[in-house]
This record gives sequence, C-alpha cells and structure tokens, in this order.
Amino acid sequence: NIYNSGYMTHRVSPGYRYSDSKVNLNMSVTYQHSNLNNRQEMPVAEPTTHRFNNVLYFGMLNWNFNPANSLRIHMHSYTRNPSITQLQDVLDVSDLSRITTGNTNLVPTYSNRMMAHYVNSNVRRGTTFTIMEVGELNSNQIANSVFKSPS
Repeated sequence: NIYNSGYMTHRVSPGYRYSDSKVNLNMSVTYQHSNLNNRQEMPVAEPTTHRFNNVLYFGMLNWNFNPANSLRIHMHSYTRNPSITQLQDVLDVSDLSRITTGNTNLVPTYSNRMMAHYVNSNVRRGTTFTIMEVGELNSNQIANSVFKSPS
C-alpha cells in the first residue's frame, strides 16, 4: 500500500468577554472547515477527498457570590477527525491476529462537554464543601469493529 494524505483545517471564531468583581464570563462560537485529501497509489490509484464543516462553541462562567461561595461552569464542543488509517480501505495484515481495514465513509466525532463546580469554604471551621458534575455527549463516535474468524 502506498498512500499520501494531507489535512487542512481553517477556523474563524468571534467571542465575547465580560468581567467585574464577581462575575467573569467568556463565550465564543467557531466555524471549522476541514479538508482531507488522500491519494492511494497502490494497490489501486484512487483519490479521496473529505470535507467536514462544524460549528463549535465555548463558554466559561466564574461567579464568586462572596469570598466563601463560588460557582464555575465550563462547556465546550470539539471534533475528532478520523485518521488516515481509519479511512483507508486497505487490509492491514501486519498483525495476523488483528487484521484491520478502514472505512471511507467515516465522519468526525462531535463531542459536547460540560463541567459545573461549586465550592463553599468556611475559614472559621476549616471546612470546604465541593460538588462537581461532568458530562459528555458524543455523536458519530469512531470505534473499531472486531470480527473473529472461525477456527
């Protein structure tokens, strides 16, 4: 197999920021355009082009209610593009116990992640109460399929 590949990603991102003595807010939205240009030379000469367009976001809020209580919320989205080997429609027999091939129809994984963190401190008692929540939602997850050959 002979394979040439190039990834090019362009991003444009306006944002907004607000800050005062208690609140710090930072937000942005990003348009992302990615081009994947592949050319397989062997076993068959075959060019492949993939274009991916995504809208991503970012937001962060830090709110200090008072010196003892604060809340932080952070959320963002991101993509993970398929690799060349994941897109290549060629059998890889370098490890006979794990023969692999790619899928030319893969699209990027799109992920949304959010984290919320609340802290309450009591200096006189020497105690701190913390609660945190983290969540992530993925679409078009890139995963491997494994098939065992009959023995």
